[in-house]
Amino acid sequence: MAEKKKVLSLIEGTEVSSMLNGEFSLVSVPKGTQLVVAADKLLEQKIIEFVQPNYEVESAYVPSDSGYKKQWHLPKIQMPKAWDTTKGSSAITVAVIDNGVQVSHPDLKGKIVSPYNAVTGGTTFSAQPHGTHVAGIIAASINKKGVAGVAPNVKIMPVNVFQTSGGAYAYDVAVGIIYAADKGANVINMSLGGYNYSYVQDVATTYAKSKGVTIVAAAGNDDTSTLTYPASLPSVIGVSATNSSDRITGFSNYGSHIDLAAPGQDIYSSVSGSSYMNMSGTSMASPVVAGVAALVLSKNPLLSPDQVENILTGSAADLGSEGWDYFYGYGRVDALKALKKTSAPMSDISASSTFTTYGTNKSGISFTAQKGTTVSVYVQNSKGTTIKKLVNPKKWNGGKVTATWDGKRDNGLYAPSASYTVVAKLTNGKENVYKKKTVKLTNKVKPTIKIDSSVLYSPAVSSKLTLSYDVNQTTSITAKIYDSNNTLVKTIFSDKTVTGKTNKIEWNGTNSKGARVKDGTYKLVVSGIGANKIKASNAKVSIKTDTTKPTSQLEILASPFKLDGTSKSALKVTLKEKVTMTTYVTTDKGVKVKRLTNKQTFNAGAATLEWDGKNDQSKFVAEGNYMYQTEVKDVAGNVLVAKSKVFSLENWQKPVITSTKDVTYKTEGTASFNYNLSKSASVTVQLLKDGQVVRTIESGISKNAGANTFVWDGKDQEGNLLADGIYQYTITAVDKYKNTTSYTGNMTVTVAAALEAVEISYPSVVNFYGYNYGSDVYYKLSHDATVTVEIYDSSNYKVRTVETTSRKAGINHFNWDGYDDDGYRAYWEGELYYYVVKAENSAGNETTAKGKITNEENPAWLTSHKYSFTPSSYYYWENTKLNLTIDVKEPITMTLYVYDDYYSYTVEDEAVYKLATGTNQITYTKKSTYDLYYTVQYEDQLGNQYFYGIDESDSQSYSTEKPVLSPKITTPKK
Repeated sequence: MAEKKKVLSLIEGTEVSSMLNGEFSLVSVPKGTQLVVAADKLLEQKIIEFVQPNYEVESAYVPSDSGYKKQWHLPKIQMPKAWDTTKGSSAITVAVIDNGVQVSHPDLKGKIVSPYNAVTGGTTFSAQPHGTHVAGIIAASINKKGVAGVAPNVKIMPVNVFQTSGGAYAYDVAVGIIYAADKGANVINMSLGGYNYSYVQDVATTYAKSKGVTIVAAAGNDDTSTLTYPASLPSVIGVSATNSSDRITGFSNYGSHIDLAAPGQDIYSSVSGSSYMNMSGTSMASPVVAGVAALVLSKNPLLSPDQVENILTGSAADLGSEGWDYFYGYGRVDALKALKKTSAPMSDISASSTFTTYGTNKSGISFTAQKGTTVSVYVQNSKGTTIKKLVNPKKWNGGKVTATWDGKRDNGLYAPSASYTVVAKLTNGKENVYKKKTVKLTNKVKPTIKIDSSVLYSPAVSSKLTLSYDVNQTTSITAKIYDSNNTLVKTIFSDKTVTGKTNKIEWNGTNSKGARVKDGTYKLVVSGIGANKIKASNAKVSIKTDTTKPTSQLEILASPFKLDGTSKSALKVTLKEKVTMTTYVTTDKGVKVKRLTNKQTFNAGAATLEWDGKNDQSKFVAEGNYMYQTEVKDVAGNVLVAKSKVFSLENWQKPVITSTKDVTYKTEGTASFNYNLSKSASVTVQLLKDGQVVRTIESGISKNAGANTFVWDGKDQEGNLLADGIYQYTITAVDKYKNTTSYTGNMTVTVAAALEAVEISYPSVVNFYGYNYGSDVYYKLSHDATVTVEIYDSSNYKVRTVETTSRKAGINHFNWDGYDDDGYRAYWEGELYYYVVKAENSAGNETTAKGKITNEENPAWLTSHKYSFTPSSYYYWENTKLNLTIDVKEPITMTLYVYDDYYSYTVEDEAVYKLATGTNQITYTKKSTYDLYYTVQYEDQLGNQYFYGIDESDSQSYSTEKPVLSPKITTPKK
């Protein structure tokens, strides 16, 4: 929003409104503003894609006396017979984008939905004759008074787009279109238009069509073939007007934008003031087509806008020239033929009205469905709740849909005997179509109870035993516990109705008196009766109760445990029964550091466990004292925790040294260098050159595990500062078990080099080649450096920081695109700019180079360059050769590009020349005698390029004082 305001401030503009998430804005500017100049300023900004005036549109009707037979247009398009098929559906809505509709008119009352005023953003507007007349043509009620609409049962969405002064603007029309599409309109009628193309209306109609809206508009009433909008837009059906003789009216527009014709002269319909009158115009023809489109969608609401249009054009009465013509399009609309051409989206459901399920049979269901829709099939109970999905929503390619039902619900249970409704649903994402079939289900499935046959249970461990069991239908369940003598111990529950597939039985290990039972074997008996009064077979579970804890004996196999990086046998565990065991290594204080087994199953006998000395984070543990701990659980759930004796752990791994492979000593004085030790050790650090020790920095120093540092002053063993060069440093570590390891890296000494300033070779002048390419600058560094590139204007005001980055010694490059740090255009032709390159070496010394960015000066190495042509010996006005005289101060590469004319982007020829210091004479022999255009490209030794143009049709030579830059600002295509 802040960026938008900043851009609009360039033209003193104010945003009045926006739509499509701010993609389009309506902007007002001060009175007297030149709109073309304001548009050009906006289009210079990157974020602006399109600017267009807010054109005025007008209603498309011609007033007329009411002397003709009332509503002649209805029998003309065969409405009485068409109404035998449908008078329209209240689920279909036609948006009337017009001036105000009288919503309380007797013929429109009760069918108004979502009224909107696109001008004010409110829901109210004044009633106007035109909008009310159009709405009545579409949907006036058949109520034994007044008039009848083409689709009398559909809804009307009135959208006012006209100002109180009577005019309307393209932006408000677009707002109305988007509103209607977002509010669910099926058809949009626009009896309005103008002769100016509107990009915002084009976007709006495309958007509405993408949401499934059929759009109809009047062609205009000026007896002209000039394109009118929105009727001429690709997403809109354009309509011309005919009279009662099926002839084009004298006022109707015609031309390439006409898709259909419809009655439009002396049309009798409702007007404001709860009255009626005749009106003429394509304004009256357009709603006739919109009404027929609403009837087609009432019969099949799943049709796309293109399918609706194809039905309307394919069923129209062909008038005028055969096929499509300028006056009638594809013909005059015919409601009866359109409905006959409209197929139903789906057939009735074919399925048996009764179904007896035995658990092994299924009932078939089928119907045909329209291609391109999404189909789903489900079963509902008497309350309208979905109990079973038979076909989940899926895209359908047309043809027969089949499904089966076995009597089950989605929860896996068989449904009880009752009447159910099979529902088939089709949708296009906007509208839905349903077909239903009632099926009487009789459930004769035998109920079943499924449960585990045996379990172990320790009442000492768990407060209750929970057993899951499955049933196949709603069942009345009884659960009882018996001992080994078949004596009833406890009734858990009796005649409990369960409605879910999976259920639970809980027993706390007590008898009917609440006392815990003795260890032993018991029996759970589960019986049941289904909702269909059929008895289930009893399910029995053997329950063994066991409260005795298991035993385990621990034996340490390695003490001390010598950690050497390998896995080895560490612990022997002897067991007397099958168990699950979790085993830990702990410190002697009981802190767990490693889990060796996790609820792993072991049979009776001895088990050997291994350990590699690592913790749970896969890192080796520290030296010290440790123990093993086991948690053993038997099948019944009884748990025993046992601990081993304490054992010691010694780290016998070699020390590991990690450091930086390549380090640099670059500042005179002491410098610190870091390295890491995996364990405590005695450390020696030495510096070597060609295998010979030049300095022992540390010798036999005790260091702890972790981060460590050695310090060097840049001197050898005798105290002399070492010369610049590459040396090797060696770190040797010896632990207390005499394990030894070494690490060698490179030490680069650059004390002298760090004191040298960076030299910059750079062009004194570079050119700017437009906003697509900007300025490309090549420069050379003598040393690696941190480089900052900045752009300044002629007032020494910093415009842009192009980059701050590390650059290697040698040739480097940057580009300035002409914009400032805020992303706004900064470069203007004819003004002088400067680039500044700052290079800082490792010692902090900075070198600065400054060059010009201008198209008004030659590079310093170009002394002069002139040209002439050698005329033909036959015709003095034709040339055979181009002659160049070029003076340079250094060797330069020149490329000559030849085009067939000034505007061509196709290279006809190309020649490369190496220019030596001094004067160079070059002759290019033309391949044709036509006047050509030439681009001379110079490239200096750093890679910077300069372009100059020669137009053969211009007899003047180009001078050294003010060379003419090539209009072809791009590098020529090769």
